[in-house]
Amino acid sequence: GAHVIGRGSQGAFVPSGHIVYAAGGGLEAMSFDPERLTTSGGSFRVVESVNGYPTGASSFCVSASGTLLYVEPLLTATLDWIDREGVTISVATPRGVPGWPRLSPLGRYAAIHVGVPETREVFLLDLDRPGSFRQLTDEGGGFPVWSPDGSSIVFMSRHEGSGDLYRVPADGSGSPERIVSSEKTKIPVSWSAG
Repeated sequence: GAHVIGRGSQGAFVPSGHIVYAAGGGLEAMSFDPERLTTSGGSFRVVESVNGYPTGASSFCVSASGTLLYVEPLLTATLDWIDREGVTISVATPRGVPGWPRLSPLGRYAAIHVGVPETREVFLLDLDRPGSFRQLTDEGGGFPVWSPDGSSIVFMSRHEGSGDLYRVPADGSGSPERIVSSEKTKIPVSWSAG
């Protein structure tokens, strides 16, 4: 049977007789007896903060000798454009962690989300004008997808629910409009021309 020994995710047994697991944005540990499947004493903090994902997964592992390897939280990252000749050009993005880059149908713009899940927003980058970008959402948004004609962007936001889909004009001429609403989280992946 299953034994609940603590609240967290991604538990890893360490030969020293401990379980290390992700909890509260960092790593906790507690003494663990693998024969009796019992813990002793309370949990204690091992790492104050570790890079994590919305699924509950965290960037750490423990070796057979007990060495702990972890990744600190990613506070920023860069976005690079590599052309057909292999030349790399860094694309300036708003401060924060950029992700989910999607090129417009004609390739002049890129839509991205920037930030961690709780504070993520959608931005439009003008690839012909390096460093030029426009924020398209201001109440949370992520996972942008272009309409086939390049006039609109659909994205997911938890602003009014559990993760609904919204549409916003790509040129910034209007406000986001909710187009799909239900209890489950929805992440757009593509928008067909049909």
